[in-house]
Amino acid sequence: MGYLKFDKFTLADLGQSLQKELIIPNKLGAYYSTTSVGCNTRKYHGAFVVPSDIEGKEKLLLISSIDETLIQNTAEYNFGIHEYSAGYFSPNGHNYMRLFDYNSNSVTVTYRAGGTLVEKCVALCENENRLIVRYKILKGNTSIKIEPLLAFRDTSELCVENDSVHKEYKAISNGIALSLYEKYPMLNMQLSKKSDFVATGYWKKNIEYFNERDRGYHDREDLYVAGHFIVEAKEGDVIYFTAGLNESKAKDIESSFNSLIKKESADTMETVLLQTARNMFVEKDGKFYMMAGYPWYKCIARNMVIAIPGLISAGSTQKEIDIYLGTIGHEIEKMMSESAEKGYDPNITGIEQPDVMLWYVKVIQDYATTFGKSAAKKKYADKLIRVVDFIKSGKHVNIELTYNGLLYIHGWERPMTWMNSIGVDGKPITPRSGWTVEINALWYDTLKFTAELTENNAYDQLADNVGDNFVAIFWNGSYLFDFVDGDHFERSVRPNMLWAVALKYSPLNGDQQKAVVDMATKELLTPKGIRSLSPYSNNFHWNGAGGQQGRDYAAFQGAVYPWLMGAYIESYLRVYKQSGYSFAEKSMHGLEDEMFNNTIGTYSEMYDGMAPYKSSEGMSYGINVCEVIRAKHLLSKLEAE
Repeated sequence: MGYLKFDKFTLADLGQSLQKELIIPNKLGAYYSTTSVGCNTRKYHGAFVVPSDIEGKEKLLLISSIDETLIQNTAEYNFGIHEYSAGYFSPNGHNYMRLFDYNSNSVTVTYRAGGTLVEKCVALCENENRLIVRYKILKGNTSIKIEPLLAFRDTSELCVENDSVHKEYKAISNGIALSLYEKYPMLNMQLSKKSDFVATGYWKKNIEYFNERDRGYHDREDLYVAGHFIVEAKEGDVIYFTAGLNESKAKDIESSFNSLIKKESADTMETVLLQTARNMFVEKDGKFYMMAGYPWYKCIARNMVIAIPGLISAGSTQKEIDIYLGTIGHEIEKMMSESAEKGYDPNITGIEQPDVMLWYVKVIQDYATTFGKSAAKKKYADKLIRVVDFIKSGKHVNIELTYNGLLYIHGWERPMTWMNSIGVDGKPITPRSGWTVEINALWYDTLKFTAELTENNAYDQLADNVGDNFVAIFWNGSYLFDFVDGDHFERSVRPNMLWAVALKYSPLNGDQQKAVVDMATKELLTPKGIRSLSPYSNNFHWNGAGGQQGRDYAAFQGAVYPWLMGAYIESYLRVYKQSGYSFAEKSMHGLEDEMFNNTIGTYSEMYDGMAPYKSSEGMSYGINVCEVIRAKHLLSKLEAE
């Protein structure tokens, strides 16, 4: 069994079990997602969701859920569960659940009903858009009715009963193939053994999703049932159901499933997080892109370069990291060679943001630490020089090198840093402009590392000038200003200052580093990560009440982010060293507990700024996962030493 599992008592309590979501993606961008009891609570939940080739649609939710019913003589035991109007749940299949076992690439649920014990295991093929469900009859003889509930819609939409649905289907090997609407792909649903398909062609109406209701969106839809499969099963039988975009052979279904579940067991926090992080990477046309998060984010350049160091620390191979760096590095090279007018890679957004290049250098620095300076120098020294010279030349459209050697950005009218939420007026809710603290901390680190790797003193001399002016500009006697623009000195206590301590090369002296870390510990540290703003600030907004606008406002005015624990733990250990291990290790306990809550085995995009630190926005967020991995690695490394 895996690390993350729940017993029948937890599952029977819908107050707990409906809050535990899960998402299993594959390497092509498809995913399976629901709650621990199989009741969908978001419009983004679905048993089979695939990338779209239809213009204007990102992902297609083909199968919403699959209801199974055991039939014994005249008794029926339905394992499904849905919410209908007025908070009514039916048919309450969670009462038959005995064990839930999550293993990153698959989920296994054991049911007991009418003297029969059935194990259901769900997985997605990694390199094919195919769902496979295995039913293992552990005890008893029964008939199984398998009823897929079809949506055929974009994940951001909802389905309503209509007369445009195509009710026709064609018979294929042990199953059927159909497509409900024009331009949608053909869905092939098959079993591994002979079965009967009973066409019904009706609508299940008024299924509701309370997560959408809580977010202020429409929450009700109708789902189409083309029919159901009936298959006879006796004790010891193993039956497979599969749904894919192409027809499959029965022997291939079993072999594909067995290859999936032979993967390394996720039996610790670290192995679960590593598998979750790797599942974030999607292959397309020979390139690998990290999805910023599920279910709705695409690849964001900043997020990808922030996340890669976590994979390095977790033991990803040099070849893997070279592939990831190649995808993002190609776009950076394109920007520096002034060929961007030909268009950037449409699969990546935000390559032109001012800090992306600097985070890219940070990845190369971690690469050198892990795989050796000689390997880093051979592969990436020329790229470092081009990055630094490109910024110095003033060719970057969003960066200005000022008289004091620091980098200046124009962020009053549009967001230029990771704090990028936008208000109803189209302007940043959290404007950050001028000399910003983390960008210039990264710039100092970039210059020092480039000097080290290339053995060029000219970069060192420039770095010394930047370091002196960094302290003169940002140090306010107690901590660091978040940004400085003209006569505006932003005194808000924010986490961005931590990078001036966490990075390998810090412009701060020991006392200043300690003051920054102590301030962050006092005002920003929570059990779920680091606050984006101190609760003592007049602008502190701790939760996302008030619909999308409220969530956007809270995003960087108090919301908590697990990914910032990477910078915090590194900073704390740099200041307190061995004596700080105990406190730093305890500060991670809440994040281990979180893996059993909300989205199982991963971290939501953000959390409220005050207890109970409720999760919000994206179900699974890549940089949260990867930086927690890196923080755990830093602790393990210190413990070993």
